[in-house]
Amino acid sequence: MSRCALVPGLAEGSAWRYYGPVPMDWLTPLSRRRKPAKLCVALVVAAALSLVPGPAGVAAPPVVPSAGPGMATGLRAQSAGPVLLPVDTGAYLLGLTCTSRSFCIGVGSGVVPPKWGDAATSETWSRATGWRHRSVPTPLGGETPVLHNVACLGPSSCLAEGIEGENGGYAGLVVHWDGSRWTDVAAPGTPSGDVLDDVYCHPGVGCLVLGSAGGMVIIDRWTGSGWTAQPVPSLRGQAAGMSCTSSSDCVAVGFLLSPQRPISLQWNGRRWVQLATAPSFINPYVPATISCDPQGTCLSVSSAAKTDESPSHPVSALWDGHKWSALPTPAQVGATSSTFSMVSCVSRTFCMTIGAYVTGPYAPQNGQYLPYGLLWDGGHWRSLPMTAPPVGKAMGWLSGLACSSSSFCMAIGPGTTIGPMQNHPGTQAQIWDGNTWVPLLVT
Repeated sequence: MSRCALVPGLAEGSAWRYYGPVPMDWLTPLSRRRKPAKLCVALVVAAALSLVPGPAGVAAPPVVPSAGPGMATGLRAQSAGPVLLPVDTGAYLLGLTCTSRSFCIGVGSGVVPPKWGDAATSETWSRATGWRHRSVPTPLGGETPVLHNVACLGPSSCLAEGIEGENGGYAGLVVHWDGSRWTDVAAPGTPSGDVLDDVYCHPGVGCLVLGSAGGMVIIDRWTGSGWTAQPVPSLRGQAAGMSCTSSSDCVAVGFLLSPQRPISLQWNGRRWVQLATAPSFINPYVPATISCDPQGTCLSVSSAAKTDESPSHPVSALWDGHKWSALPTPAQVGATSSTFSMVSCVSRTFCMTIGAYVTGPYAPQNGQYLPYGLLWDGGHWRSLPMTAPPVGKAMGWLSGLACSSSSFCMAIGPGTTIGPMQNHPGTQAQIWDGNTWVPLLVT
């Protein structure tokens, strides 16, 4: 069976079209499937949110709403009404990083100019000018390229990683931001079949990508002109995420394939060593993420379910510098299924996490996902209300998160809007101002 067969109207090798309604199952069962389901998920998002082709098969540019009450292009947002905000390029953003409260950069995919075809895309945000579209090259010219994650050393030095279809398969995609434009970078590993799961930058270690090459765990450092493989234990599996506190202290999480079990690695300044414990919920079928505060405490978050088709619930674990411990993690009140997608820590008493939940009878192929967030205060999780999309507007899922302080975080995620051009792709964005989440217009 096709990896995309659960989604009506979609099949591998087919022309990607939206046959509606927007399928919600791409977030739940597909996200738990062994990669290359990651590519399938990206293609499902692109297809489910894509514009219905116009004459001669060329999609028209989306209609962009002007800023209104409750929206702002800069840092300050007014009253927080329930809004869903499309990107002007007809794209959706999945990954995000902020180097300060004045500069953020997001990456994703969608229908973008000048040809209005599927492509990887990016938007930069500044406090002074708001959002600005940035073109992204597609070095392999593959099908439906998508960027998943982005990380920066500063506003003029960033790496983004993703994936694109290639001759019926898939390949890693890496691009570099120099402050004014994106350029392609040859991905590490073999040309096809490898999986990049994350990219991470820290002043003490530089920028690294991690994932799997030839079925083995890889963590590779970008030198500015090529890649240097890091000394990683020989493990048949995949690294899923990492975070650093200094040049001699980093923690990564991932999983082994045979036998299938979670793993955790630590960088000591010279090499990566496997730790005795790991977050118990990490596996090949559910994305997991990690963030460490400057004092060395780390949080890893994900979701868990009994089976691929069962409702999921959020899970989290704490690294105290010596061992991993599971944390009691509350689900959203009234949720029948919920998941975490990202976490960002700035201190031992401030870690923000985001994701999505659905209410009502659980049915993976129906329903409206709503944004979901929790704050870790050093001892407990507490729920933070987030702006939900209006009734009838699908996908309140948040996927990208970056916090530069306890008074500034930005969260983004894909969405659709109902209007003159129904179900065209878009991005919702919200800002944490130290007290509450407020919507931010993406223009």
